[in-house]
Amino acid sequence: MIFEFIVELIGTIFIEGCFLFVKDSKKPLWLRIIVGLLVFGFFLGVVAMLLIVAITMWKEFKVFSILFGSIALLIMVFVVNELKNASREEKPTRRFSGRRSNKSEGKR
Repeated sequence: MIFEFIVELIGTIFIEGCFLFVKDSKKPLWLRIIVGLLVFGFFLGVVAMLLIVAITMWKEFKVFSILFGSIALLIMVFVVNELKNASREEKPTRRFSGRRSNKSEGKR
């Protein structure tokens, strides 16, 4: 049980680091997509592992496996949503006032 907790803690720190990396718009887009796919693959592995546990130990861990499987699926949906938001390039919007300021205007 302690080993599982340590593995989950390390995985959580790794995933949070990947989220920050993917959200950083200064990194190249191709590198952010690769890291995002690695995170997505990690969560698919977690879901597959929980499904295997649910199938093999169905009678002992029925509620436990269903709970953690649903949590893993929710986290996976959150990851996909974050990757969609991070992949969109943020374009700065320019705001113009009514008049354009011109440096030569003051000399007139």
